[in-house]
Amino acid sequence: MSGTLNKTLLRMAIAPVIVLLCVITGYSYKFDFVTVNDIVKQIKKTFADVESYQANFVMVSDRMGKRQNQSGTIWYMAPHYLRIDFDVPYGQKIVSDGKQVWIYIPSINVVAEQDLNSSMFAIGTGSGLNRLFSKYHYKFDGKEQPR
Repeated sequence: MSGTLNKTLLRMAIAPVIVLLCVITGYSYKFDFVTVNDIVKQIKKTFADVESYQANFVMVSDRMGKRQNQSGTIWYMAPHYLRIDFDVPYGQKIVSDGKQVWIYIPSINVVAEQDLNSSMFAIGTGSGLNRLFSKYHYKFDGKEQPR
């Protein structure tokens, strides 16, 4: 009988330890998670004080099952100047002085002009990023966490 009692006491002593380890592991797992909101906050924080930047970009999108690629270079200078030169589609340009934006599409010989006072187009700026994040919902592309 004492063997059964010892096994019961041992189980009673080990059970709380196992529960405690599960709780601690659960909390540490919770705090290691990176959410989409965490990434949005980090992007806003990073770009809040940016005075200028230049970057090469590639955009890949699907429109009605058709894959579309765009690439080029973007330049920004605070507080409002933005220029985007596209390599694909070749020669297309977007230029802004913060008040107006001009979109040049040489393949159809068109220049479009947009008043930015009524637009959320200026996404290359800090205020434009805030507007972009407030208008759209974001999710991770896959199950993997960002690095």
